This record gives sequence, structure tokens and C-alpha cells, in this order.
Amino acid sequence: MIITEDKYLCFSDSWRLRVEGGHAILFSYDPEVLVWHPLPKEMTAGLLLMDGKKTVNEVKQILLFLFDDLPEEHIKELMESLLTLSSNEQNPNHIVGYSDIPFSKTHRYKLEAVLKQMQNFTQEEYDKVESGLLLSPLNLTIIPTDKCFTDCIYCYSQRKGANPEDILPVERWFEIIDEASELGIELAVLTGGDPMAYPHIIPLLEKLLSKGFLFVVPSKSYISSELAKAMADIGMKNAWNQVSIDAISDNIAEKMVGVKNYAKSAFESIQNMTNAGLNVRANCVMTPINFSETVELVRKLDKLGVKKISIAGYGRSYYRHNDNLFLSDEQMEQINNSIALIKNQLSAEISCNISRRDYSNASVEKRTEEWEERAKCASVEKRTEEWEERAKCSGGRSSMVITPTGKVTLCEQMPCEDEFVAGNLSHQSIMEVWNSHRIKLLMAPPIEKFKGTVCEKCEEFDICMNNYGYCFRDALFTYNTVYSPPPNCPKAPMGIRLQ
Repeated sequence: MIITEDKYLCFSDSWRLRVEGGHAILFSYDPEVLVWHPLPKEMTAGLLLMDGKKTVNEVKQILLFLFDDLPEEHIKELMESLLTLSSNEQNPNHIVGYSDIPFSKTHRYKLEAVLKQMQNFTQEEYDKVESGLLLSPLNLTIIPTDKCFTDCIYCYSQRKGANPEDILPVERWFEIIDEASELGIELAVLTGGDPMAYPHIIPLLEKLLSKGFLFVVPSKSYISSELAKAMADIGMKNAWNQVSIDAISDNIAEKMVGVKNYAKSAFESIQNMTNAGLNVRANCVMTPINFSETVELVRKLDKLGVKKISIAGYGRSYYRHNDNLFLSDEQMEQINNSIALIKNQLSAEISCNISRRDYSNASVEKRTEEWEERAKCASVEKRTEEWEERAKCSGGRSSMVITPTGKVTLCEQMPCEDEFVAGNLSHQSIMEVWNSHRIKLLMAPPIEKFKGTVCEKCEEFDICMNNYGYCFRDALFTYNTVYSPPPNCPKAPMGIRLQ
């Protein structure tokens, strides 16, 4: 992306800022990928000067004035970093918009107020955020109920069935949302079970909306025209409503979710919601059973007014799994190629990059040999490209999961058993759990727990645990214990196929 110095710049409303630990936390909302960046004051100033009324050159000149102790080359690099960040491939929503003429509106933040806030921090807080540990959660995954109206063959929920006496009353959920808002938390994902199966879902959604939360509500429930109107009336036009639908024909959809006439019900729900002016996105899981209907399904969803469509391949779950549901390489290629061909013909934003995550092919000896060969040419800090670019675990670092009983876990796909529970919001506050010794032990267990594994003598153990956060979910799924390396680690034993 090349932006000349006469272009006008504007910080996008799809991104937000939160100040903590001497940083401005820049983040956007996507229920599939939580993207955030800690920005120093120079980059924050540059971003907030992009108010839609100033050109690239004007922003640069003001930065040179504000930070006159920095060389001009540094300011130039800073500007290039901001503009490069705006085209992050993980999130297509640009951080900075640009135009030949001034923008009609500006962003919501005041430069002076934000920079003043950034002055209040301790060195400990600064170092903590710099390492990727936020002072309070950025995102809450809310599970109001474990009930569901379908029985999907790819379900990853434990669906254990909580004791009714232990279920959080809706009033306690309101208190949790109030606390979260006071902490500056703005993001939430509702999941389950099916959130729309929760008897108090409308008041819960209304509460989230009243506090300015950005969130998505995924559901396979039937949404009548009356319910869609009620949702629109409380402000759900400002949130994402997600329908999960995997096939266009009822017989195949029934095989996928275990409910007769599901496709018809889902398409009617979508039509009712779009008629009510709600923003609808769709999630589609592909297996050998339904992959042949992918293109036809996407075209139908686009025609119904769905704005975002996410297409994913079947992935292994902890509670139910069938190897026969994995897509073959040929099927994955067919889906990806087919969607690429029609993508530009549709109004909806399509996300489809299905790939294999398979760790069952390479032997331990081969993986170790490859690692040692790479290590000869690289320092400890410079990991192999794939490993170095791995996603950081957000559990306990930027997000937490709240179950129907108030128990807190670090990943919604992990069993809600005592050994994986960080606390309980039925009687604790968010920050009591967030700052607890228990949550620290879960997200970064001591090295003694990994006795007998390759982690025990790994020179990168501390970096892996504290700076990245290892994927304990993948470790559990693959080796049946969280005290092992995740299977994508170059030193890990031979694993299994996960997707």
C-alpha cells in the first residue's frame, strides 16, 4: 500500500483504544480473531492525529514538533509502521482510512486526554503489558447457558449440564457486566450451548448494549419475525447476530445438526433478522458430508443479505470426534478455489482459508533433527518461522471465559473441571480472578509440571510460557495432558490431526 503525503488520514471507528500500563491498547472486534497491539506514546499520538482533517505530511510535521528529541528518520519509520499496521492481513478492517479530500467525520478520541492517561503507570505495569499480559481482560467470553436445541456432529461444547441451583441469576450477570464496563472492557462473545436458549437472553443483551459492548450472538435457534423485531428494538442492530448453517438442503443439514428441517428454519431466521434491519453473519463448518454444497450455500446466504460469511473446516473436539469428518486435501482445495472464484461476485465479506493442521506425519526423530539443524543457524530468540509466528494464547492474558455457574476458565473448549478452573464469579470479582495466583498457574505452569517432557530442559521454556502462552488446549487434545508442548512445537512428539 502506497499513500502519498497529500492524502488525508482518519483513524477508523472499527478500531478502539484502551490505556493501561503506559501503553495505548489498540484493538478491533472480530469473534474469530482477537487482534490487539500495545502502542507507545509516539505511535498513539500519530494515530490520533489522523482525524480525517490532516494530510500525511501535516501529521508528520506535528509529530516532529511534539517529539523534537526524535530524529526525522524515526518519525518517518513510525508513520510507515502505522500505515503498514493498517493493512494487517489477519484483520481486513483498515486501522487508517485515507482519501484525496478531508473526511466528513473524525474519531472519538482526544489526543491530549489519551496522552495524559498514558503518563500514569508503574514500571511493573509497563513491563507486564509489554510482555503481553493486560492489567484487565480485553474480552469476555460469556456462556449464559449450556442448553442447546441441536446436536451437531462437530460440537466442541462439554454440555455437561449444570446443576440448576448453581446457575448464575441474571442479576449477577448484570453485576458482572457493570464491573466489566467500569474496567474498560468493551468486547464480548456469547457462546454456549446456544445463547438464545437462555431464558433471560433479551435483558442480558439489552444490558450489554447499554454499556456499549461490541459482541456477537451465535445461535441455531429459530428467530421469528416477532423475536427479530424485539431484538432490533433493544438495539441489536448495533451488534452481530450469527446464524450457524452448514448446508442448503434439509437432509444434509439434518445430518450435520441432528434436527429435521433445520436448513429451512435457519434461512427463515436469517430472512426475519435481515428484514428487521439486524446485522447477520453466518458460520459454516465443512465436512465430507456437506462440502459439495459450499458454493450454493454461500450464494444463498449472500442473496438473503448476510454481511459476513465464515467458512471453516471440521476440527477435532475433546468430547466428540470422528476422523471421517476431516476434509481431504482435495476437498479443501476445491472449497478454497471455488470460493476464490466467486468471492468478488458477492456483496458479503467472505472468510475462507481452509487448511490442514496435522502433526501425525513426522516422526519425533525427524522433528528433532530439523529443529537442531535450524538451531545451528539461529539464536534462541530467533525461532523457526512457523513457530515464531504462532498465535499467542489469549487465556489469562487478554480474555477469560465465564460459564453458566460463574466458573472461569481460560478457553471455552477446555473441560470445566476443577483442575482447569481459575475462579468463580458467583462470589469473586473479575479482578480478583484476573490477579489471582491460580490463574497464573493455569496459563504458565511451573517447569516442574513438565517433568519427563521436552519442555523440562528447553531453553525457551520461560519465553514460551510467559511471552507467548502455550496452547494447553492443543496439548490436551493431542497428548491428553496440558503439561506437554503443543503439537506445533518443533520439539514436540509426533501428534495427531487437529483440523
